[in-house]
Amino acid sequence: MRCMLYGMYLQRGVYYVGYRVFVVRCMLYGFGDDEQPYAETVDLLEDLVIEYISETVSKTYIFTLFIVRR
Repeated sequence: MRCMLYGMYLQRGVYYVGYRVFVVRCMLYGFGDDEQPYAETVDLLEDLVIEYISETVSKTYIFTLFIVRR
């Protein structure tokens, strides 16, 4: 992945602290937001995405348990 905004190159499979923040900032810029979005905006969006993924995985797990027991 390459984000021209920050001039950083990420190799596939490499993970470092702040990677999600970097990706969220690039996505916000790609979808038409400011080049330097507020830190609060990035944190809020990251929290919302993590919460959504957690809820979706939890509901899927409960659903599969229900199907298996039938």
